[in-house]
Amino acid sequence: MYKNNALTFDSLYQVAKGGKEKEKKTILRADRSVLQHLIGAYGAGREVDLHNVLSHELMSVPISLAETNGKLRTGQKAALADVLTRRIECPSAIDLQGSACLLIDDMALVAAVGKPADAQTFGAYGDRFQDAVLVAGSRYQQIHVLFDRCEKSSIKAGTREHRTRTIRPVRRVIENKNVPLPNSWSNFLALPENKANLAKFLSEHLIANAPQEKVIVVAGGFSDRKEAQSSSQLVDPSLLCADHEEADTRLVLHAIVNSCDTVVVSARDTDVLLFLVAHLPSMPSPNVWMMAGTAARRKFFNIRAISENLSAGSLSALLPFHALTGCDTTSNISNHSKLSEWKTFQDKHYLLASLGEGELSANKDALELHIKRVHYQSLVWKQASCQDPILPNPDGMGWKRESEGGSKLVPLLMTKEPIPNAFKKIITCSCKNGCTTLRCGCNKAKLFCTGICRCSVDENISCKNKCDK
Repeated sequence: MYKNNALTFDSLYQVAKGGKEKEKKTILRADRSVLQHLIGAYGAGREVDLHNVLSHELMSVPISLAETNGKLRTGQKAALADVLTRRIECPSAIDLQGSACLLIDDMALVAAVGKPADAQTFGAYGDRFQDAVLVAGSRYQQIHVLFDRCEKSSIKAGTREHRTRTIRPVRRVIENKNVPLPNSWSNFLALPENKANLAKFLSEHLIANAPQEKVIVVAGGFSDRKEAQSSSQLVDPSLLCADHEEADTRLVLHAIVNSCDTVVVSARDTDVLLFLVAHLPSMPSPNVWMMAGTAARRKFFNIRAISENLSAGSLSALLPFHALTGCDTTSNISNHSKLSEWKTFQDKHYLLASLGEGELSANKDALELHIKRVHYQSLVWKQASCQDPILPNPDGMGWKRESEGGSKLVPLLMTKEPIPNAFKKIITCSCKNGCTTLRCGCNKAKLFCTGICRCSVDENISCKNKCDK
């Protein structure tokens, strides 16, 4: 028989926070005094709506969805890739059939290129970046390089801040190709303005220096967020002009518009794998692959094989499931991993199919605000095939502005007060006699004394103001 470590009111709201050293942990406890007072008052016969009280979090944040600092809980989303590719062969190399197109996530390539030792200026860096693009696409007739947009008002702002929280950003404006590279490449990339500047510079550099034997397509990095350019008339860029914030969803659009026999998407993010699987029915290419890993440990995912391996009818619910169980913009639910929820999803996937479609009714509590964020993120993902997605204002979808009139979005965790206002102050007394006069605060308020009044704690005091029930 397994030991059941049941939670108590003493342990229910304990949250372990690891410091820089693993052996050092700070246990953060909720202030349980209010709850203790409420239960004591209820036991004394006072009118306490416990159902209403327990519908509040009794903490400053909903700890099942957020950390004590208000940040959304994170999980291991990469584990989902292992589940999807179980019993499916993932080779380290593939043969390209017919005409082939390579779609590249720019930030994955920027991370792989790093700061070249032999590059001193941004012009030299642009050459090295282009070399990396052409080497990666040496076997392909078309190469598409897609960039993220670093928007000030973004639901991904919290994730980006978390990734660069220990880095001090350094501003460097790329006015021309002769501008020297910064000393610290990571500090340079930590600033969104630098990323946008670099994306514009690389986009223009790739198109201007495109070899005649290749079709180079670039989107997302120009000053106009919708602009896309092609080095050849073989690809119509007007079909790729899209109002997308992330390169991840642009990859899907380009895969759908592309007519090559084989489409390979170069990306490392689990999100992209899920997007490709979910949108596969809209892709005309018979051979769609995702290339992940590093050059030394390359892995190709067969998107069609993964799609066919899913349980019948679950494809439309795959993206809502990913958002519901935690991604970059939604919470990982405490003690509920993606792996543990996958079996439930396979049996009950139809319950999630409508998320990301239509509208939701008004909601109030923490879970429903989480569902709103899930719905909004699913709307974004499900419209990856659209050039101009139609999205509601995130302010009403589980997000709020950090400051009035500001642009930064932060998750709205609760609409209810953590503790009911009516119960924030509970009358107790400190009487040393029998509580028979109006000097007793409880008696004066025409309330029974509770188990936390002094008259109840002290065995030498015989309280006459107790409930007989």
